[in-house]
Amino acid sequence: MTSARSVRLSAAIMSHPRRAAAARALAASLPELSPTVVFDPSGSSGTLATARLAWATVGPGATHHLVLQDDALPCEDFAERVRDAITDHPVASLSFFDDWGGRTANMVRIAAMRGHRWAEVATSYVPAQALVLPAAHAATFASFACPDDTPDDVALYEHTRGLPRYVQVPNLADHDDMVSLTGNHPMGVRRSSCFTTDPSVLATGSGVTEGLTIVPTPSWASGAAEIHVRRPGGGDWYVVTGLDLLRHHRITASDLENEFDAARAVLPAKAARLLERWLWELWLTSVALGVAAASGGHAADTRNSTARTALSTLAPGVLRLFVDVSDLAAVEGAVTGFVQTGADAGIAWCRKGTVTSFGDADLPAEYFAETSGNHDLATLPKPGG
Repeated sequence: MTSARSVRLSAAIMSHPRRAAAARALAASLPELSPTVVFDPSGSSGTLATARLAWATVGPGATHHLVLQDDALPCEDFAERVRDAITDHPVASLSFFDDWGGRTANMVRIAAMRGHRWAEVATSYVPAQALVLPAAHAATFASFACPDDTPDDVALYEHTRGLPRYVQVPNLADHDDMVSLTGNHPMGVRRSSCFTTDPSVLATGSGVTEGLTIVPTPSWASGAAEIHVRRPGGGDWYVVTGLDLLRHHRITASDLENEFDAARAVLPAKAARLLERWLWELWLTSVALGVAAASGGHAADTRNSTARTALSTLAPGVLRLFVDVSDLAAVEGAVTGFVQTGADAGIAWCRKGTVTSFGDADLPAEYFAETSGNHDLATLPKPGG
């Protein structure tokens, strides 16, 4: 078994000449790691060339290598916590940050409700804001063959095929809201899916949430309650509306509406006005997350500190293009309570047997007949029908 004492960690910070001050400040804040600061060799806005240099700085005798981007915001005692985390999965790709608006973020939320410490990366890129690889994999990334214009997180995903890819729950780093140098500013503010500065929370949780075939993943481009589905073992993800999939799993529209009306009735007027256009979609997503967390007999809890933190980022992660994040922060407690109520409803429907499972086995084979695309389950046969 790998112990924290046996982990020998080298580190680098990848940066751009325009962010030299931020990179050096980050390095100075991590003296125990003595990270090497690597700058974009071309001064362009691409990331791959810089990433190759950063991953090539594996220290002599290192067992693992950490690369941070210059706008990472590590937690207190970051280096110690990273070494401890590596002992869980010494031969894996370990991300310590994930953006609050993607599919992996919702794996993180499900993991938080299950009390798990790790969540599977469920995207076709590796969250690379704060990433550790085994030294051998880190060192060979510099020579990994891929087109020069490939984003570094996509190239890292291809390079780590054969390794488990996990994100720690809660995240050990957040993301500073600097102007993007890689053209990501149209995506809005991108903060952590589950970041906390509470050291007692950082030490909790065990186990991994992985292998899910249904992950509620609302669209940050539209705010719609979408659910992503794949076959066991991976493969392409398909998209279906949240209402259709919940009805397909025996949760009726009237039940959803009744619970929604009750939750909306206790939402403060300021929060209700701010989110009026998106409340129903946010509700469907919250219910689906609760169902996903509790399906298969898993114990799920929205009230533990990590779960509450993860659920608190759902609304800003999804709605950051439509609602000012600072306005959402002003009503965070009420909105988080609304999301928790929805997740609790989904958990309750699992516990009383309304939903017996939540996976691809419940879907007709015709659903997977297409190679990709968006599907409407309303026209497909219901289980037992």
